[in-house]
Amino acid sequence: LLSAAGLVMYVADVCTDAALVLTYFKEKHVVCAALTLLFIVVGLLVTQVFSTAWYWDDMDCDEKREDMKTTLPVVSKRGLATLHLFGVGIFIRYYQMLKRGFGVAWGTVEPVEEIKNQQHFLFGLAADLSMLRLLEAFLESVPQLLLQLYIVL
Repeated sequence: LLSAAGLVMYVADVCTDAALVLTYFKEKHVVCAALTLLFIVVGLLVTQVFSTAWYWDDMDCDEKREDMKTTLPVVSKRGLATLHLFGVGIFIRYYQMLKRGFGVAWGTVEPVEEIKNQQHFLFGLAADLSMLRLLEAFLESVPQLLLQLYIVL
């Protein structure tokens, strides 16, 4: 449930960032708009690169351990990189976590060991999402805050 709220907050963050850039452009503050857009794009690119790298690492681990599949079953490394290139890597992670989380919570009765494996995997997904969001906060929100302080002062 909190993961769904996190997804909503992520979408709201992206929308407010876009609204801020548009506001700067409307008020003819082109430099502020360009800097804000730069901060947003850099934050998005870096988080997408890290997300892709972590997915690829998970895929390599899956090839070594056949007993526990952790990544998307139908997407190749190239397909995953393409999805991340379009900026939907975070949404894929949220979708995967919510789908598997609801499956574990309200799914059919499975062996205890399988439930433990799924819970361990979900913990890893939540940790990855938290790290990506934290990285984005430092790369995007902190520079934006400093820029807004500069504008106000």
